[in-house]
Amino acid sequence: MIVARQINLVAAIGQIRTAQFDGKDHTVVPVVALVEGVIQAMNAPAPELVPTAAFSIAPSGWDGRPVFLGHPMNGNDTISGNSPTVLASSFGRIFNTEVKKDRLLMEAWLDSERAKTVGVEATNTIERINSGKTVEISVGAFVIMEDKKGTWNNQPYDGVWDVIIPDHLALLPEGATGACSVAMGCGTPRVARSYKVTDKGLKEIVMTVPKKPRSMRQRFSELFRGLLSQDMSDVEVREELSDALRAKESMLDWIEAVYPDHVVYCVYENGSQKWYQRDYTVDKSDNFTVADTRTEVEENRTWDPVTAEGKKTSTCSCGKTSDPSQSSTSGSAPVAAKSSEGDKSMTKAERIAALAANPHSPIKSKAALEACSDDELQGVENVAKQAKDAADEKVKAEAEAQEKIKAEADVKAKADAEGKMTVNQQGKPPTEEEWLKTAPESIRTLVTDAKEREEAERTKLVTSLKAAQKEFTEDELKKMSVKELTRLSRLAGAAEVDFSGRGLPVNTDSDVYLNPPDSYRMARENRQKGKVN
Repeated sequence: MIVARQINLVAAIGQIRTAQFDGKDHTVVPVVALVEGVIQAMNAPAPELVPTAAFSIAPSGWDGRPVFLGHPMNGNDTISGNSPTVLASSFGRIFNTEVKKDRLLMEAWLDSERAKTVGVEATNTIERINSGKTVEISVGAFVIMEDKKGTWNNQPYDGVWDVIIPDHLALLPEGATGACSVAMGCGTPRVARSYKVTDKGLKEIVMTVPKKPRSMRQRFSELFRGLLSQDMSDVEVREELSDALRAKESMLDWIEAVYPDHVVYCVYENGSQKWYQRDYTVDKSDNFTVADTRTEVEENRTWDPVTAEGKKTSTCSCGKTSDPSQSSTSGSAPVAAKSSEGDKSMTKAERIAALAANPHSPIKSKAALEACSDDELQGVENVAKQAKDAADEKVKAEAEAQEKIKAEADVKAKADAEGKMTVNQQGKPPTEEEWLKTAPESIRTLVTDAKEREEAERTKLVTSLKAAQKEFTEDELKKMSVKELTRLSRLAGAAEVDFSGRGLPVNTDSDVYLNPPDSYRMARENRQKGKVN
């Protein structure tokens, strides 16, 4: 059978270095991912044997696999890390995987810049690695397992791994403890719920996470949630909401976002993914209840209800709706959008209503706003005003930039329409070749024919002058213009005689052509002789 396995391991950190990948510096940490032995996987019901042969088949298949902060999850279920949406939260890659003796060795190449986009915990993990602290890992893989029981080194197992299909590597949060174990020879960051070899056989080691003082961010978040016990983490909240939603949404895919009073989630319906939101409540025992009604939403920086026409009103410069009926997510009655910035004449209730309807307010939950003091409300109002001013300034700058582009385009279009000569990229008048590219076809033909005739005449003159004189070399003659070559040809006597346009020589054999008869004289003589009637 094929099952997904997450094997968590821990041990001493090896030598860490910095290397270049994809044009950026990466922290490279060595990892001993698996060793031959009996291991209790995080999601396995019983111990299983991992033989060396199972991870010796094409170990390079791990190369290029992503590194995450914890395992990718969909509710309570672990999922593959190799999909476009999930890969966006990775901050490293696996390289240089090999098998030595009974160990699967690899390197985790971690990108500090990507870690910043994942979150503070990812950045802290790289800092812990660089400081030499132990950082625990978890190996995610799909396993073809043989249902076979036995013992290995006096350790019982209920299944044997046959084929391991690599998927991802997870770096675990600080504070998780466990073993898989150092005595077994596991190397570099690993943590697990596993079985430890003792004199009495196998002893189960249960993963524990020690309680740490809550950060200011956690306490601030809990203040505005106002509903949950202080011991519930965001992961636990998502798990509880996922269970409550699955009771009403049989096609639930995953939870997209959790807000103080509502949750946004994705379902698969009619062959496509859709997003909905539901309100939820939590009682004093941390029992979650989701509302019976849901609203289809789409993302526009915030999650806004889809109108009947499929469009949202947008009266704000940032593109967010300022219509309370569009931005309300708690199911309460619409509240008139009224600015409370600096207006001390408004009551606290009016200020809270205005902030809840303000698209720039960082807090829109009325319950959270009601828990704020007047000074805290003023701080929220100031933040909302700064966000609005920044959005307005950005829109203004973008409008000015577009106006400048349009003005430049209008000037160019007008110049082209008037037939004015444009300039080239260096701001100079166009060359002859550049101008000819834009000239009419008839003009280009005339210029081409003239150049061909001129070049033919040049070739003829150079050929005749090269033979008629010794003063100029052929290269020097070729550099002269046709006019200069013509004048030089006449001086050198190399010019060809052109008889075109001249008449034929006069025939002097007949006197008729030299002395034509005088018809008047002949007529007068005939009259005198009486020969004329």
